[in-house]
Amino acid sequence: MFIADWVAALVTFACVAAVYKMIDIRSLDINWGSSGQAFTYQQALKYTAKLASVDDHVKNFRPQLLVLSGTPHERPELVKLASQMTHNLALCLFGDVHSSFKTMKDSQMANQAYLSTTAGVKGIYKPTQALSFGEGAVQLMSAAGIGKLTPNVLMLGFMHSWKERAISDMCSYYNVIHDAFTYNMGVVILHAPAGLTKTPESLSQSNLPKSVASKKSPKKAKKSDNKKLMSCCTGGGEDIELLPGGGTLICLFAFTST
Repeated sequence: MFIADWVAALVTFACVAAVYKMIDIRSLDINWGSSGQAFTYQQALKYTAKLASVDDHVKNFRPQLLVLSGTPHERPELVKLASQMTHNLALCLFGDVHSSFKTMKDSQMANQAYLSTTAGVKGIYKPTQALSFGEGAVQLMSAAGIGKLTPNVLMLGFMHSWKERAISDMCSYYNVIHDAFTYNMGVVILHAPAGLTKTPESLSQSNLPKSVASKKSPKKAKKSDNKKLMSCCTGGGEDIELLPGGGTLICLFAFTST
């Protein structure tokens, strides 16, 4: 470059040095990533598209789960059971229904970090926004996944407090199960006969990601009914809880014929 035009070369080097110094002074928080991560993305995209044209057979069938877990760190037993069923060899999505887009966006990275680091689960956190739990569940069942990597089994918690629930809540819970059969999915219901609690006392806030530990509840009281219904099937409140020491988990399986 200096041989062709040394003046232009000097000007180019001066401009590059000025831009580098400006970025260094401003200390911008930029994640440039790595070429290895870019290659991983390209390979994943390549093989996902290739897998979409492969017919289903006994060697590539997997129980791919859509777990209506809500916030994963509040339902560790539900998360562990899903991880044991897939055994890190199949797709495992953890669905969460939010009534506000802001809360969904703020908690997405933190909940994914909890699954990958704290819980050690090879799963993907998949939130969605909906006015009710039933609508959000249908959104997840119809749109979650890509190509052959789509859920074929729905997992949710048993509604322990059905006696205290309103008729509309029970109908919504039933409709979610019915919709799963409509989408030709199997259904797994986790039931603990000894009763459940929301979050184990041993799960301290210090073990959670910062943005999860500082998550605040919605201020609008009119959304409380929808959030209560969302929790009845995903493990919040009094519905999905941990068993006492040595307890036994009961899973109800139901699969549709293809």
